[in-house]
Amino acid sequence: MTPIKLKYLLSFGSNQGSRIKNILFAIDELRNLGEVSSISSLYKSKSWGYSGADYYNGCLWIETLFEPKRFLNEILSIENKIGRKRTIIGEYEDRPIDLDIIAYEEQIIQSKNLIIPHPRMSDRNFVLIPMLEITPHWTHPVLHKTITQLVQDCPDKELLEKVLSNSWFDTF
Repeated sequence: MTPIKLKYLLSFGSNQGSRIKNILFAIDELRNLGEVSSISSLYKSKSWGYSGADYYNGCLWIETLFEPKRFLNEILSIENKIGRKRTIIGEYEDRPIDLDIIAYEEQIIQSKNLIIPHPRMSDRNFVLIPMLEITPHWTHPVLHKTITQLVQDCPDKELLEKVLSNSWFDTF
């Protein structure tokens, strides 16, 4: 019997060190966990929630055999490898890499350490715009809004700058 692969939508971002190198390393590490099926363009955005360096952000889909809590631990391990240090939980700060599970298929998870869909995704253009690019027909399973509706309703009106097109990862 073939194991069932689970599909996750991740957002990624970096605003510390060599941003592109950090993101590429994270994607390579993710490929060790499963099949990365699509990656958005890379966008530049202002830091969100604090005054810090600009971020490079994007989203990707990955299929893996890992259940959600184990997958969360795996991506936290990737962040640690790249040098992410968490200081105060819930505080925003510069980071070499940030990996967040945005969605897990059409599932809803509400636990102490993991909430899916990501509870603040609909407030952040740096998540929604890359998401719209790679998954234009996705519907939020809690809010029951399409990604297009979420972009239109997003309180974050910052215009993102496209740094590299969605074929950027093929060139590295």
